Amino acid sequence: MPEISYARVSPLAVTSAVCGVAPSLGLIVPPLALLSIVGVGTGLAAGISIRRYEIGGARLAQLGMIASVTFAVAVTVLVPLWHFVAFRLEAPSGFLRLNLRELTREGSQKSLDQYLEENVCLKGFALYGKSRGPMSEFCLSVDGDNLSTKNEVIMVELPPGQTWKWGENGIAVSGTLVRIRGPVRADKSYPKFKLTHAIVRRSLTGGRDRGGRRC
Repeated sequence: MPEISYARVSPLAVTSAVCGVAPSLGLIVPPLALLSIVGVGTGLAAGISIRRYEIGGARLAQLGMIASVTFAVAVTVLVPLWHFVAFRLEAPSGFLRLNLRELTREGSQKSLDQYLEENVCLKGFALYGKSRGPMSEFCLSVDGDNLSTKNEVIMVELPPGQTWKWGENGIAVSGTLVRIRGPVRADKSYPKFKLTHAIVRRSLTGGRDRGGRRC
């Protein structure tokens, strides 16, 4: 039988290849795109060690560097583009997409008062009430974990005859923003604003899921 010889493959080349493919998951988890830096670095180091010690893995190292650069560029361009498009798609036609976190942040130059009687879309998490069954109205806050001041919570009122079932996922709620008036304003924890005739959609740009506290 002919003698079979094996050439040792550079561990750095293998690392480069793995780190070159892993950033493809950066389209789902953007921080993984940082592995492309490791992929390029280990690929260059592998090339030097391969030439110096005459070991195998040159093509593997090249593959790792090419894949690292390719996926890094793809993630850098596609992820922000997707968030930009998804941010707009969360709001139905004719509704202005607003940043609820920014509008309720202490010291912010903008506030919800500037958008009264306008059709707006706000993203947040629903606080659950005594029942998690179908609801015709509920409270919305930035993170669904409100302790909380009335400035941080928005009352959501669905059209007559429509209901929505509470869930932990982030939602985008579109409706007409109005100020709540009447005796209920005496309660300091009661929301100041309401979205009427609301449309509830699952958020396309949501982060981690959060459960809410009782409203």
